[in-house]
Amino acid sequence: MRVIIDLHEIVHFYDENPDARPHSSAVKLLAHEEFAIQLLIDFLRRSGSEVKIWPHVPTSVGRGPRLDAWITVVTDVEVHYQVEVKAWSFHGYGDGKPLPVMADVEELSQFMISKFAQYWNAETGRFNFEGINKVLGQMKHSHAGEIRPLACLWAAMHPSGDIDEPFFEVIGVRNKEFKKIWFFSISSYLRQCLRNGIKTIELELPKTVMRLHHINKIFRVKSQLLQRGEE
Repeated sequence: MRVIIDLHEIVHFYDENPDARPHSSAVKLLAHEEFAIQLLIDFLRRSGSEVKIWPHVPTSVGRGPRLDAWITVVTDVEVHYQVEVKAWSFHGYGDGKPLPVMADVEELSQFMISKFAQYWNAETGRFNFEGINKVLGQMKHSHAGEIRPLACLWAAMHPSGDIDEPFFEVIGVRNKEFKKIWFFSISSYLRQCLRNGIKTIELELPKTVMRLHHINKIFRVKSQLLQRGEE
């Protein structure tokens, strides 16, 4: 069940369009977690890695937190990422500053630096938002190989403003399990694709397809299809 995603439209929706605010949460609940994980897998495979997603999600011992996915990447060795997904966009989190889809290099780079500083605190070695810090605790597992924490975040960000590095690691985590944290910036990756002339990406999104199927069976739009840019 594959879905074609219009990259300009999704970046515009999340990062730039104020009229999307009333609909942002609903769209994210419909598709974002599955979309984010499959996009991460798409990125890793395009980088030349063999990638596997596990059917079970990362959980801590006892009644502690749970994350969103285990993703294994195989190159010369196996690396297992415990992934936490956050769909925070300018509509409802942080300073609410829009970022144009076609922002110039300087504007985009400066935005990414400031957004990274908003999320990550180098002094404490933790996120500034407690909702993400659970990824820094090692989840229980039976995997052989290295375990890495990975924050899969919508916002365009990078510690030095590199607009062509949507996947990066940061040293300085201060806990006993990990010393590094890996980031995947979805907006950065999609913007990089657009700069390279890639207008759409096709992903396997079976849950999203079934949700759309049920919605279409229940609600039938009588008026003409909404045009681009309209509510």
